[in-house]
Amino acid sequence: MPDDRTNNPADQVLNDPSSFLFASLADFYRENMLFPEAIAMCQSGLEAQPDNVDGRMVLARCYLATAEPAKAREELVKILARHAGHAAAQQLLGEIDRAAPAAERPAAPAPQRPEPPRPAAPSPAPAPLPPAPQPPAPPGPDPAAEKVIGLFPTSPATADVPAVVATAGTPAVMDTVLPSPPPAPAARPEPTAERKPAAPASQPEALAAGYGRLLAELQQTPQVLACLLVDDSGYVVAEAYANAVAGTTDSESTAALAANVFGTAAEAMGRIRLGALERVVVETATEKVFLRKAGPLLLLLSAEKSVKMGLVAVNSKRAAERIAALAGAA
Repeated sequence: MPDDRTNNPADQVLNDPSSFLFASLADFYRENMLFPEAIAMCQSGLEAQPDNVDGRMVLARCYLATAEPAKAREELVKILARHAGHAAAQQLLGEIDRAAPAAERPAAPAPQRPEPPRPAAPSPAPAPLPPAPQPPAPPGPDPAAEKVIGLFPTSPATADVPAVVATAGTPAVMDTVLPSPPPAPAARPEPTAERKPAAPASQPEALAAGYGRLLAELQQTPQVLACLLVDDSGYVVAEAYANAVAGTTDSESTAALAANVFGTAAEAMGRIRLGALERVVVETATEKVFLRKAGPLLLLLSAEKSVKMGLVAVNSKRAAERIAALAGAA
């Protein structure tokens, strides 16, 4: 006869603190008001798995239930330091901060005043230009006579060259204005290669990967053989199997049958007015099959006949809530 202690999740967690089951079992203790046991189990498990988000969330809720909001806030800050978009941690941290007295709330950073613009330094006055040199005055002619003076003698070789003349007694001054050089053409900016934005990851592929991770975690529950996620039409959305069962199950036929069974049971519950159907447990000669609604999908879990019902109920409920949240965020 097999030893029943090997199927006891509490013994597994105590003997192996690194087991991923500690978060689920600690939350089960918390829901049953066993806060010291839940806190001790979370602390032991987080020593081996410091990045276990579920375990740290359970520990924060236990601290909040035992009137220790400072410790709860510390655990939530650790979660958000590694997972800034964790919605549950953000919501719980906001509730703690709003409930804390004003003197104990984290101080908001003081607004910084913009510095006034500094006056521009006055540009230095340009240095005065030196006076233009004046040509020497020509020898003064007879002031009584007024002649036309040729600066260049006229000769047969230079007869066609016009002479520069001036009235006697008045010096001739010629200001030479050099043409300014044409402005240099403006440098054209070098063409830059256009960067195309990276194509976002396909949303259906990312969603399917998230479902697969959740089912793989759920399948690690002791004595669980297979986990399937099925839509209303009986199509398999994601699946995970134990090593001994992988490749031996017709998942399509199983998914279609599960959708049919759950739909028929839900319809019957509606007819006799017993409320919405949450889960169905089917027991066969060799195994137990659990069907649970997970948002718009149906979660199917197949386990050995001697499986611990309480542990499967806790783990499947948590997985269904996470699946529903993931489907709603898509």
